[in-house]
Amino acid sequence: MPFILRFSTITRGAITFTGNSLGISRASRFSPACTPGTADAIGSFIINNPNVMCGTVPPSPATGGGTTNMYMINFSTNSLVLPPGSTVVYAELVWGGTYLINTPGGEDLSARLNDPVRFSTPAGLFNIQPETFFNYAVNIQGDLGYVRSANVTALVAGGGAGTYGAGKIVGTLVPDPNTTSFAGWTLGVVYVNPALPFRSMNLYVGNVPIQAISPPVNEMIGNFQTPSFGPINGRLLVSAQEGDASITGDFVRFGPNLASLTTIPQPAGFTNNFFQSLIYDDNGNINPTATFGDRNPIPGQPGTNIIEGNRQGWDISNVSISNSLVNGQTSAALQFGTNGDGYTVNLLAIQIDNIPPTLLVEKNSFPDTVTVGEEIVYTIVVSNDGDSPLVNTILTDPLPPGVTFQSVQTTQGTASFAAGTVTVNIGTIPVGQNVTVNITVIATMAGLISNTASAQANQTGIISSSTINTVNPLPPPILEIEKLDFPSIVAVNSELVFVIFVSNIGGSTATNVVMNDPLPAGTTFVSAESDQGTISFDGTTITNDIGSLAPGETVVIFIVVIPTVTGTVLNTATTFSDETSPQSSTTETLVIEEPILELIISKFAGPDPATVGEELIYTIVVSNETTELLTGVEVVDVLPPGLVFVSAETTQGTVTEAAGTVTALIGALAPGQSEIITIAVIPTAPGIVTNTATATSDQTPPVSSTIETTVNALPSAFLTIEKLAEPDLVTLSNEVTFQVTVCNMGETVATNVVAVDTLPIGVEVTGIQVSEGTFAQAGQTITASFGAIAPGSCANLTIEAIVTTVGTLTNTAVVTADNVEDSETATADVTVLQPLAISKQASSNPVLVGSLLQYTISVANLGELPLTNVIVRDVIPPTVEFVSVQSEGGTCSVSGQTVTCLLGTLEGQQEQTIIITVIPLLEGVVTNTATAQADNTPPVTATITTLVVRPLECISVSKLFDWVVTRSDFIVEESIPENCRAFVEQAIAGGRQVLVSCNAVPATGECSITVVKRLPLPIIGSQAAIVLTTCSAEVTITLTDSGTGETCTFTLLVKNNEKVSLCLPLPLDESNITSQIFDIHCAARITESLTIELQLDWCLELIVKFTIPLMVEATFCQPRALIPIPESCSISLPLQCPTIFPFV
Repeated sequence: MPFILRFSTITRGAITFTGNSLGISRASRFSPACTPGTADAIGSFIINNPNVMCGTVPPSPATGGGTTNMYMINFSTNSLVLPPGSTVVYAELVWGGTYLINTPGGEDLSARLNDPVRFSTPAGLFNIQPETFFNYAVNIQGDLGYVRSANVTALVAGGGAGTYGAGKIVGTLVPDPNTTSFAGWTLGVVYVNPALPFRSMNLYVGNVPIQAISPPVNEMIGNFQTPSFGPINGRLLVSAQEGDASITGDFVRFGPNLASLTTIPQPAGFTNNFFQSLIYDDNGNINPTATFGDRNPIPGQPGTNIIEGNRQGWDISNVSISNSLVNGQTSAALQFGTNGDGYTVNLLAIQIDNIPPTLLVEKNSFPDTVTVGEEIVYTIVVSNDGDSPLVNTILTDPLPPGVTFQSVQTTQGTASFAAGTVTVNIGTIPVGQNVTVNITVIATMAGLISNTASAQANQTGIISSSTINTVNPLPPPILEIEKLDFPSIVAVNSELVFVIFVSNIGGSTATNVVMNDPLPAGTTFVSAESDQGTISFDGTTITNDIGSLAPGETVVIFIVVIPTVTGTVLNTATTFSDETSPQSSTTETLVIEEPILELIISKFAGPDPATVGEELIYTIVVSNETTELLTGVEVVDVLPPGLVFVSAETTQGTVTEAAGTVTALIGALAPGQSEIITIAVIPTAPGIVTNTATATSDQTPPVSSTIETTVNALPSAFLTIEKLAEPDLVTLSNEVTFQVTVCNMGETVATNVVAVDTLPIGVEVTGIQVSEGTFAQAGQTITASFGAIAPGSCANLTIEAIVTTVGTLTNTAVVTADNVEDSETATADVTVLQPLAISKQASSNPVLVGSLLQYTISVANLGELPLTNVIVRDVIPPTVEFVSVQSEGGTCSVSGQTVTCLLGTLEGQQEQTIIITVIPLLEGVVTNTATAQADNTPPVTATITTLVVRPLECISVSKLFDWVVTRSDFIVEESIPENCRAFVEQAIAGGRQVLVSCNAVPATGECSITVVKRLPLPIIGSQAAIVLTTCSAEVTITLTDSGTGETCTFTLLVKNNEKVSLCLPLPLDESNITSQIFDIHCAARITESLTIELQLDWCLELIVKFTIPLMVEATFCQPRALIPIPESCSISLPLQCPTIFPFV
């Protein structure tokens, strides 16, 4: 199966593999366990105890290695070397071995495959459970091996550098003809170290078996990156099982793709024996301190196993792939193959030195200066300006005192706010990309606010960026108080109302706002109300405890008192707050003995200015501003000259108009009451109109209100003219219509409107119409007198004409009026094209089914100028079959059912003819249309309808009995006559090509018929026959020298015999059969021996007829279902007459 990517990172660090075999080579494939030797299979397991021996296998005291024949106690160690300052970020333990030997006396340990294995670190001994995700079986020449894998990152990170070991790993030792027994383990470790190069590092787990009987295995790996420029340094780490030193042919190839692979040498430099049961460290050395590290094969091509028995069946290599990498690479192809030694790759890693990424942090704030309570938006842009992705990028922004967090948004990753800090987990930032983070806060304290945001990725240090904002304090509150009295003159013992407005016009909230109003002497308190807070009266002072008053807020207080003495009453109200000094406002009210009666009138006009003829509205307001009732209120408005009365209305009472005087009888008005009179008039002359209205009552003297209104004169008329030509593209001698439209877009009547249209030369008038008024024609000039045109109305002049000149004709019309200062002009262009004509005729109408029908198409240039690029197309209906096309000029071609003729240029008055021959296939109506077009004229069409019929059989004495259609397709080779042969040889000698064309026609009217055999048919009274037809065709061959254009022509007579089945009951014989060729095609070529090879294809019809008395009942056979018509031979069978001659 493919490799599985287990871990990927881009940081400073490296990958290392360590591990060991768990077996020692046996004497031979058939030797018992614990017999040491040089075979490529293990015969004993390694244990980490030199005092334990299995048979005669010598121990390795220097490495602490002993042997056993029980896999449950096998164990081997090796060193994990990490440079100082390293931190393990990922570790994968891979192990494997054989578990099934599929031979007599073999071994099956499949039940134990998922048992935990032992794993030792510098920190202790652990049991590791395999991850079933990597649980695969490996077929090795009929025996079965396995691979298991587990993530041991936490254990290796806790253990650090030192000695690691693994054991209790399933393997087999029984004799095996395939020499496949093995067992071992590999630990792959990814670590980071700030002192190492910046690298792209990937670790893959796999189970890739390679066998000699199979083709090489191709694997694609990805998710890494090489530098975009400069030198490349890369390493490939490989762990494999069942590699043998003495068997060659195994290789590893690596490259950007499968088309660019390079064979990679193993650490000792061999390319054709990569896997030799050798465990190398990162420097290409074999660690002698590993268990049995002093007992290894001698590398070579082939390698050699030592006599005493050596570590067998497990390989670890770390090799350079720098020369196989290219800049900007993100994936690679691996090819594992062998023609001898089989093996299985179980762990793979790739590390590539890279250019460190560049982390940029840019922070801005808006606005720079704010006021307490306003928002500040911090915008932070985190960018990758390097050559590789930034991994695990995190942005933090501890918010400073004096701001309150509101929100955070990020274009990538997730953002959170906790304990005063904004944290954004951005993740990976690709090269050249950036992430934007917006943080919104509220300024809560005046002064300078400094804020710093920092970002860090796995490959970088901390990068910061700061902003400083100025926060201004809130403007102080400003209290304003305004006091009003109603009325300002009041009668003694009448109500007096004080209205007090308290407003905060400052920039911040005023707190504990209070309004005090000490009542003056000579007044009696009645009531007090406020729309905020509480209000009270202590006998002398009214106090309103308003509370807080935000900027822009206003509180309204109403105080009602009764003055008890005459004179002037001064009343002062004062407001203050915690933040402001007292502010006051005073009213002065006159208290009198008797009430003052006052009637007030106001007058308004609209619109102002007004327009002559348009309505003008006067609005009159009459009010009682006293404390007493006014009765008999009357308003009189004498309209001045220049105004025409239209209507009048009043909100109380009645209103009338007489002789230009409008009188409104209002009646009684209570104190404070107002009524409205509306008068509508129409101005009749421009100028200034002065209008006065007068109001009276029983208690008051007359009061008047006068208003002046400007009346403008009527606006002038405004004419527009539009001219259209329909159509604007026309052929010579055809009709065109000119439409002139005149509209009054002004606001007054246009008088004596006249439109003059001067037609160009080449236009002959055939008709004139006007929508109103009259018209006159003088030569090419038409004058339309429309008279008066009201505002918003239009008048039309229509001219019908025939064009007599080819080209672009420009027609201009002009309109004038008595009261319009300027004339208006409109133009229309007509393009007159050269006329093209097409006509179509049929050779006969009606026409019989199966007979030839010719369409004759005539295309003519009716003008005097040439027509270029003339094309004729004729789409042949599907119910007819194309036979041929001929044209007087140009070239014709057929595609499907479409005939296209390119005629080129037609001179003036020139005509060309095209003849299309077809065969009708079915009865009915055939409609056929031909279209002609040219560069400088619109397309024209011609359509013809033809009736296709059959002869009525039932009235004929000669009765059609059967009709059979067959097709002959054959090739013959004929000699070229001597004169034409010399012609061909001369052209070939000159290096020129000889083109061959042929034309075939039936040689005689009918073919000869001979009955070969009669056959019975399952039809009553019927019988079939096989007949031999002999037909001839005359073939005309034309040879053309492609270089000189010269030709040589000769004719050949070609015969062909064919057997055909048809219905031929006795006593009918050959004399009742007629046969002829009705469709024939040919193709020809010159062979290498200078002969002519002809391919002929013809359709043949055979008709069986005989004479019957009309009164005799006859039975006919119908074998057509048994003898189908070829698809390439289109023919319609005639109708039989079932009522007279029924089929059985």
